[in-house]
Amino acid sequence: MMNDPDIRSPRAGRTESTSNRSVWRSGAVATAEAAVATELVGAIGRVCHAPMTVGGVHGMHVQHVVFPAFAFSTCISGVAGTLVAVGLAKWSSRPRAVFVALTIAITTVSLLLPILIDGATNATRLVLVAGHLLAAGIIIPQLALQLPRRGRLSVDFRLPVETASRPN
Repeated sequence: MMNDPDIRSPRAGRTESTSNRSVWRSGAVATAEAAVATELVGAIGRVCHAPMTVGGVHGMHVQHVVFPAFAFSTCISGVAGTLVAVGLAKWSSRPRAVFVALTIAITTVSLLLPILIDGATNATRLVLVAGHLLAAGIIIPQLALQLPRRGRLSVDFRLPVETASRPN
């Protein structure tokens, strides 16, 4: 039990800079992998003759989903996810659980855009949803594994006894 990383002191064996470095490194690697993978999904969609055009929400003009669009949006999401992971590692009492719950919720909400967007065929929607899920499936686990289950913060919401019993 003494070697269990969840029981030891949060600072034992890991300095803040080492922990942050591993999160940043994993975020960069996961983002690069996801960008390549999602761009391949887009390429497969084009090869399978998915139109890859979308009309905007509320009647905006039709736009083509061009070659680097998948990779670009994946990189933005990966950087945002890495920033969230670094922040949670620093300020959360349960960084891994909070990160996984938060990113799954954000991914779920992000799926609404490709599903509800006007002017997209079902094939285009399928390719866009596949890209979202693939990127999330690559980035979220790699970042989550770099976060400790228990963070440096130990939040105690109980009132001190003398404060709670003192009359006003």
